[in-house]
Formats: sequence, structure tokens, C-alpha cells
Amino acid sequence: MEKSMSIGTANVSFKDWTGQTTPGGLAVVRLVSSHPVAWKVRCAGCGCEATVPHGKIERQECQSSVCKLPVRKRTRDEEERERRVARERRALEEENRIAELRMARETADHTIQPSRPPVADYIPMSDRDRQSIRARREEAEVEERERQQPLREAEAQLQQTYRQLQAAQRERLVNPALEDVDVYISSEVAGASMPKSYADEHNIIEWQTFGNAHPEFYPTDHNLSLLIDYHIRNHAEIYPAEMLERVYQRMKDAGVEFDQKPAPEPESNVMKYDRREPANLQPAKVQGPPTYRGWDEDGNEREYTEREVSRWSSSEMKRRLRLTAASGALDLPNVGPGPMTRAQRGEG
Repeated sequence: MEKSMSIGTANVSFKDWTGQTTPGGLAVVRLVSSHPVAWKVRCAGCGCEATVPHGKIERQECQSSVCKLPVRKRTRDEEERERRVARERRALEEENRIAELRMARETADHTIQPSRPPVADYIPMSDRDRQSIRARREEAEVEERERQQPLREAEAQLQQTYRQLQAAQRERLVNPALEDVDVYISSEVAGASMPKSYADEHNIIEWQTFGNAHPEFYPTDHNLSLLIDYHIRNHAEIYPAEMLERVYQRMKDAGVEFDQKPAPEPESNVMKYDRREPANLQPAKVQGPPTYRGWDEDGNEREYTEREVSRWSSSEMKRRLRLTAASGALDLPNVGPGPMTRAQRGEG
């Protein structure tokens, strides 16, 4: 099929290769240039794309180096792996499709509720509305008080009855003229009798046991007499620690006042100093600047300060302080054979 195209004032005709395959195995895709005429081709073997001029398209071959390589035959394991991967991909796609259909079916009539209620437009409240709201609130409070009134009256009556029972129980426990009809006698001492001295020793041991079990009990004369007098007037002169605990708990429940332990005194904020022997402090002896003993120009002995000595030269220091080998100030250690005698030097 011939294709004609006007270029400038000339009318050019050429063969249309669109959709055809060249003898070299190139599939022509489309026309990419009309001046000069060029075609976009794709290799049927490797899939590489290229642009080929119209004049070379009949004899053009694929220029890709990949296309010239020999095709390696796939092994059976590779083919089986490709088939398995394809099956898994199709199964996953089908599972996703079914999940999407189920989700669409379950949420077809579902609407997402807002997380917060819609905010109404602000409308200023009138005085009449405020008074109406205040009146309804007062009415509700009055109704609530009226509803709670029977409960409060019953609670007050119950408290009054409890206080009366507590007072009667307290009167029975502490009044020296009354005996307690509910006195508890332990089976250990029921019907027991012993001399008074033995009974006192037994009671003292039980009091110690009771005190160890109740460290909050402060053993004052008042507290001890409350428990002891109770057992005496109820004819229970021999009592174990169990009976003391029963009576003590009944008295606390009845509101009997016991002496409490005094609170510990707060520690004083004043610092406490240990009394120690006074130290024998003596002023240290103040030493003046160092001095050096030397001689002046006239040969008189005198003291020189460190400042005066620091201004001297080495020769002046040696002269005034008489730093000579004879004085011992410049003595060197006796190392080696020592000086040679005149006979050793050959001086006869």
C-alpha cells in the first residue's frame, strides 16, 4: 500500500509499513518521522524497540546483543516453578476478589457515624429561657429533697437507736453496780478454782500475753481497772487472755474511752553539740623571710635578706657568703681515686 504525503510543495509517496513485519523479523509499530521518513520497530524475538529509516527498513535486523544470544532451554524444575508461581498468583487474586465482594456486600447499607455529635449553631439565650431553666432546676432539687427525706429520717432514727444501744452496752460494761448477763467465760477456766496467789500469778501471765497482742493498749490505772473491775463484779477472778480480748473489744465497740498513749515529743530544731574537751589552741609562730649570714666589704659579719641576695651576681654571692670549698658549701662527693700526690706526678 502506497502512502502519499505533501512535504513543502512536493508530494512524496512511500510504502506504508504500519502493522507489518519486515523480512528481518522487525514488527513496524508506527511512523515516527515524516521528513526524513522513519519507522518505530520492535523485535519479535527480544522485544527491543528502535527507530529505522525508511530506506533501510527492508534489510534492517535487530541490533540488540541480547537477541543474538542462543536461547537456553528451560529445565523441568524451572517450568514447574513458573507454573506454581502462576497458580499461587491466580489463587491470591481470586481470594482478594472474593474478599472485596464480601466486604462490599456487608457494608452496602453501612454508614459511618460521626465521632462527635454535630455542633449546633450558637443561639443567644434569652432571659426568659434562663429563668425557665433555673425554675426547672429548683423544682428538680425540691423533688430530690422530698424523695430523700424519708431516707434521711430513717437514717437519723437508725443512728439514734444505735447510740442508745451503745449507751446501754457501755452502762452494762462499766457500771460497778451492774452485772453483765452476757459475760464470756472461757472453757479453760470454767468452774476452775485455785488459791489467790496462784490466781494472781496466772492472771499476770495472761496480762502479758494480752499486752503483746495489743500494743495499742496503754496500761494506765484507769485502763487496767476497767478490765479488772469488770471480771471481779462478774465473778470471773481467773481469766485467760482470750477473755481480756473479748471484753476489751466489746468496750471499744461500745465507745468506752481508754487512755491513749501520749504522743512522742517533737524533736527540737536546736542543734545538739557534744561536750568535748576544749582544744589547746596556741598561736603559731610567725616566721619572717629567710636570711643569710655573710660578710660585708669591710669584713664585718652581718645578715642579708633574700631580696638582697637575689640581686647579687654569682661571684659577689660567693665572695660575700664565702662559698668556698674550704667552708664546705661547695664540697663534692668523694668519688674516684682522688687527687694524685707529687711523687705520683713525678715532681720529686
